[in-house]
Amino acid sequence: MFKLLIFVGMTVGGWAGWWLGEQFSDGLGLPLFLSGIGTLAGIVAGWWLAKKIEE
Repeated sequence: MFKLLIFVGMTVGGWAGWWLGEQFSDGLGLPLFLSGIGTLAGIVAGWWLAKKIEE
């Protein structure tokens, strides 16, 4: 369960960060940076949710 939720959070967070970065920039720098931040946030959110489900 942990790995699945972390994977889903990582994918959704990365996509959301990339989408947000493309709204404010024409280059690759900002979308890439925000995608990394979104990926990290998704990992944390997936881990947190999996931990809450396991309790």
